Amino acid sequence: MDIEQVRAEMERRFAAMDPQPWPPPREPMDSPRQEEYSRVTDPARYRIVGQRATAWAEAAVALLGATYEAVPIPEGDDAPTSWRAPLASSWRLASPRPGTIPLYVHATASPQPAGMLSGVLVAIGRPGFDLELVPDCGCDACDWGSDGLLEQVDELIAAVIAGDLRAAKGADRQHEWRTLDLPGHSSSGTSRSRDWRRRPWSERWEGAPWL
Repeated sequence: MDIEQVRAEMERRFAAMDPQPWPPPREPMDSPRQEEYSRVTDPARYRIVGQRATAWAEAAVALLGATYEAVPIPEGDDAPTSWRAPLASSWRLASPRPGTIPLYVHATASPQPAGMLSGVLVAIGRPGFDLELVPDCGCDACDWGSDGLLEQVDELIAAVIAGDLRAAKGADRQHEWRTLDLPGHSSSGTSRSRDWRRRPWSERWEGAPWL
């Protein structure tokens, strides 16, 4: 079993959900209009990112024996730090293999004049160790089509399943920061080297492959 087989099963299940993708609303070099920054034309379309995450979970259950279950919405000290509004729901996906790290997906919901904007907040290890919010903004100006959003979800979940993701948190007296290290890039410039393990992180997650 390899990650591409899991991806193919995910794509099959995703297609069965009747997703509604959309193209970029402008050319790559075109700038958004000023009024687009305060407008959300179709908040409901962002449910596609939740469908994508669910398709990954179903594929992992079917092919890798993973467990997929609803969990209580995290509160207090274990609540995500990058999302302050109430969460709609949370679920956990975990591999039975030793040394792997569980994945948490929290559904977000933000009321908008045109309806409810839904997204996902991805966390690993524990519910409050959140890595990425998709979409990070739902306004029309930040809309570049659905493909990029699906790629964000794919990159994170595939990296956890393949054992390629490393994430850590550190803090000084004034700031807290997190680094996300994926194949080919790092969100904070941290290199994939032995130095990563020697840094004074206050929390670090690095798991074995689920495959």
